[in-house]
Amino acid sequence: MKPVALNHAANYRRPGASPSIADTLLLAKIGEDMRDLYRDVCAGAQPARLAQLALLLDEKRAREPARA
Repeated sequence: MKPVALNHAANYRRPGASPSIADTLLLAKIGEDMRDLYRDVCAGAQPARLAQLALLLDEKRAREPARA
């Protein structure tokens, strides 16, 4: 995981302030860090019980009529 500056949150713009290139870069960096952090979690195998639950949900959705 990449280190984050101690004042990272303090540099985040407050609501109502106009967005800037710094905001865009900051959000891109946060997104990159989150993807790095969760890459192993997403790439790992699903636990068997979770896979069973997903299968049950998919089967139930297939049986139900489509909703508008």
